[in-house]
Amino acid sequence: MVSNSKYTIIDQDPEEETILLTKQEYESLKAKAKEAEDLYNKFLRLTAEFENYQKFMERQKADYLKYGTERILREIIKIYDDLKRALKGKNDDSQNTNGLKLILNNFSALLKREGVNPIEAEGAKFNPDLHECMMVEQNPSADDETITEVLEDGYFLNGKVMRPARVKINNKCV
Repeated sequence: MVSNSKYTIIDQDPEEETILLTKQEYESLKAKAKEAEDLYNKFLRLTAEFENYQKFMERQKADYLKYGTERILREIIKIYDDLKRALKGKNDDSQNTNGLKLILNNFSALLKREGVNPIEAEGAKFNPDLHECMMVEQNPSADDETITEVLEDGYFLNGKVMRPARVKINNKCV
């Protein structure tokens, strides 16, 4: 046992030394250990929050890239619908009609490339998530809540409803 004025070393084992501390030194070390533990826990929480933030931002970026063109595509769809209406009753093979058909096909290809697909509605069962009922007719030969006419096509953008189809449905009990 070795002694000096402030500390006493009880064991001289080279592997492990036992040191005596004053109560004040012990309390100080204990407080610093608690502070270090608190800071470490705070660090872990902040690291987890930052990782969650990074994941959130990646999802936001992916959604922006996926749906960022939606506004302009909505405007293109309006023009596309107008072209379809203009060609609806035309059966002639004039240059103007052929030109409009070519433009319509180009718009259709552009919309498909951008992830815009039509909602299939004619003859389907009415689904309020995909269709907007504009008119109701009473036809005993058709099933209830069956779409009898598509008034305006609806579209998906990358699987999300971009615009619901506006439809006329059958209701036997009007």
